Amino acid sequence: MPFLERGSKLVDGKYVIEELLGHGAMGAVYLAQNTENNSKVAIKLLLNDDENADSQKESERRFRDEGLAASRLSHPSLVKFIERGEDKEVGPYIVLQYVAGKDLRTRIKNGEKMTWQEAFEKVGKPVLSALSTMHRAGIVHRDVKPGNIIAKPDGSVVLADLGLAAFDEREAKTKTGMVVGTPGYLPPERLLQANIAPSPKGDVYAAALVLVELTTGRLPFAGNNPSELMHNQLRKNVTPAMLMSLGLPTSVAATLSRALQIRPDDRPADAGALLAEFQQLPSDKTITLKPSAPSPLPAPPTTSSLLRWLSPVLLLLVIVFLVQKSNRSSVRKHDEAEILAASIAETIELQDVEENRRLFSSLNEKLETLKRKG
Repeated sequence: MPFLERGSKLVDGKYVIEELLGHGAMGAVYLAQNTENNSKVAIKLLLNDDENADSQKESERRFRDEGLAASRLSHPSLVKFIERGEDKEVGPYIVLQYVAGKDLRTRIKNGEKMTWQEAFEKVGKPVLSALSTMHRAGIVHRDVKPGNIIAKPDGSVVLADLGLAAFDEREAKTKTGMVVGTPGYLPPERLLQANIAPSPKGDVYAAALVLVELTTGRLPFAGNNPSELMHNQLRKNVTPAMLMSLGLPTSVAATLSRALQIRPDDRPADAGALLAEFQQLPSDKTITLKPSAPSPLPAPPTTSSLLRWLSPVLLLLVIVFLVQKSNRSSVRKHDEAEILAASIAETIELQDVEENRRLFSSLNEKLETLKRKG
């Protein structure tokens, strides 16, 4: 199907096309006027793949699933479903609420960062709540990313695009065996096995990545191409120490780290469980570690310099012991001393010298804070 021109009419003239908002491999989304009530709507149409019959059947199945998923959901932070059907000229269509605004990918590209509190209140809380509604209905989004979260002019956000939504673990496997989704936000289990049944834990993983990126301006792993990105994503778990070195508060880093574990069984069960964990964090007891300024790479450490590096580590372990003895309040069984001890252990094991120096700088700041607390 060719793209529609301005003024084209659908559903017996009920909708009049105004402009193309965007398109992908499977469908195109148009801004249209509802002539019955003069409202603006977004209409999604399925694009035809005349060269590949199997691909077209898969696209039609996903399009039907998207319409069915949208019709079953109602949440203030989900794009509102209006109707679905089939037009005699252009085929199946889905009519949705038109949301004016910009997606969060644009904000990240512009270098705009949020504080953790702002990211959680404005994005994390509404998006996780919307995903929780989906998960309770047995639906997995499968494409949570900044580009699918739209910030409206009033500052609120909505989660959009159910094009990859899946219903349950028995029927939602990718029929073609292809990995579907966006590199960088795909959960590790889908990178390792394309046909694995989708789970709410995949949405948990992606939502946690979005929150990290909104607050730090980057993902916790990097790559110059999709292959390198996936390799780094699977290389090791995202730890609290890694997230603390990016400037995230201690207790937040611990919770995000659990959501970003490579093994799905090690993550919160669904978006509602992750939201509950965040809401239980004692915000008045989190300490933010500021990332250190970049510094030149040092020469490889000699035996004597290694001993000098280990000296502050041993001192830090003593401080950790004293902190533990003081019975400070814990954050979900991981008090600050335990997280700090884990950070030290990881730092000693790291092979990247630059990352080593950055983590040591962060840990030294933490040490000074603990010493001032007495």
